[in-house]
Amino acid sequence: MVTSEANERPFCQRIHTETTRLESAGEIDVDTAAMRPELTAADLAPPRAAGVPDSAIVEALHVNVIFNLVNRLANAFEWSWDSENHVHVAAKAIKRFRYQLPGIVMR
Repeated sequence: MVTSEANERPFCQRIHTETTRLESAGEIDVDTAAMRPELTAADLAPPRAAGVPDSAIVEALHVNVIFNLVNRLANAFEWSWDSENHVHVAAKAIKRFRYQLPGIVMR
């Protein structure tokens, strides 16, 4: 959500917002959540305190680079959603696969 919002990519922002809404089961108010595109040392304290190794944090940042690339492609090619139902179905698929491509796609 943060990357898509910061890059002003409505196509990606919409799907990640809906996925967050589904995943959080209402615990995160995605309509009013504060979004900051920058990462500070203070932001690393909670995951480190939870035992997340720096290598996993770096991997997450690499994923963010890919999200940035897809955001830019979505904007350049003016991708859009056909309907709110289409957004919801896509968000459910992302939630189910946890942002991982199914094995069949990776062959």
